[in-house]
Amino acid sequence: MKVDAQLRPPALVLAVNGRLDSFTTKILEEHLEESLRNPAVRYVILDVSELAYLSSAGIRLFVTTLRQLRNGGGDLFLVGVHGYAEKVLAMSGFADALPTYVTLGLALAATGATGAAEADWSKATAFAGAAGAYQIAPWSRDPCQALVLGAIKDVLYCRVTPSLMRSKRFSATEYSLGLGGLGDQLEDYFPILGEMMTIGGTMVWLPTDGHDTADYLVPQNDTGEVTIRTAFNVSLSGHFNDLALYTSAAPEGNALGDVYRDVFNFARTRHPGFKGGVFLALRAEVEAAYGAGILRSPILRNQPNNGKSLIDPENFDAWFEVDHTPRHRHVTGLFTGIGLDLHSNFEQAYDAAVLDDAFYVNPGNTTAAPNQILHNHGVFFDPRPFHDQPHSLAEEIQAVVENGDFRDMRHVFDNTRLTRALIGIAYLEQFTRDPAGAAG
Repeated sequence: MKVDAQLRPPALVLAVNGRLDSFTTKILEEHLEESLRNPAVRYVILDVSELAYLSSAGIRLFVTTLRQLRNGGGDLFLVGVHGYAEKVLAMSGFADALPTYVTLGLALAATGATGAAEADWSKATAFAGAAGAYQIAPWSRDPCQALVLGAIKDVLYCRVTPSLMRSKRFSATEYSLGLGGLGDQLEDYFPILGEMMTIGGTMVWLPTDGHDTADYLVPQNDTGEVTIRTAFNVSLSGHFNDLALYTSAAPEGNALGDVYRDVFNFARTRHPGFKGGVFLALRAEVEAAYGAGILRSPILRNQPNNGKSLIDPENFDAWFEVDHTPRHRHVTGLFTGIGLDLHSNFEQAYDAAVLDDAFYVNPGNTTAAPNQILHNHGVFFDPRPFHDQPHSLAEEIQAVVENGDFRDMRHVFDNTRLTRALIGIAYLEQFTRDPAGAAG
């Protein structure tokens, strides 16, 4: 077992990786005893997202530590509970007694932690791109990948059936995009499946119920009782590698596609192992938003009589609402997206079949650059203050989600114009099949 500690007053974050059994519990106990002697620590956050095994000894340590912290006015939080550990906690009867959070950012916010910068801004470098100026700070050098569940062609050819539906935990889809919905029973969401995204653990979707009104859920903890229902989903596995602060070169903003192009150029010059794929999350000031929304649930019973794709010219106008003029101006946006640099050697680096399941070209996206393929979803809010020196992507996202006035959610086109943005950048080692998700 490995334990990584990070002090974020008044919290201590302990990331536990491996097996927490009777022997290794003693190692974690030593870390906890030391932390409880530190007067700066009132909260302990245990990140158990990489915990492969949990024994009763580990649970006893959790409960004992929880009592000690609460006696001193603090608390113990678990982050990323899933898999075997989740089952053991439920079976032992302690699942409800131990507070859990979907993401580290939410847990830190509950502690009032300060200085929770993910990236090392002291090592930030300036980068001049065609779309504007960037300060780019290193964040994590751990490899990351895009997990692809289902296939975009099943959506585009209206082949979605109940057997293709999967349920994913909010903690397993912190950043993602796809097709999905929320609901307890199949009949609650299946007939109105729509485009969806998650950002910082918050799930937003646009039901195809004819009202063109998006719905969203901000989880404060992940009990597993409410899950994301999806037939197609691309999610980030791992941490962002860099964090960039972008400022447009033009007062009217620059296109999202141009920002991606700058990211690709930066990656090729500063990351020699760059394979051509990125996963981005943005908190942005949006001057003009363009996009599209699917109008009906792409399930088998709604399949067009001609049997052609929904983006075929014969079907496209009946199935998609497209913005020819800006749907929103001067708004705050949160985006998740994937991009592929066609100048790279991506064909040698990635599994072509998985790439084919993740990307498509929307005919309404007429300003798409010829040398890149992008797939982005975004949620829009009334304008929110953008900090002069934002440090934490999670905190910036959370501030918008919890305090912003929600407007809309769309599939986002490349010509959406941004004036400023805080961007999490993951340089993808691989696009791979997502093994997660329970049927139903």
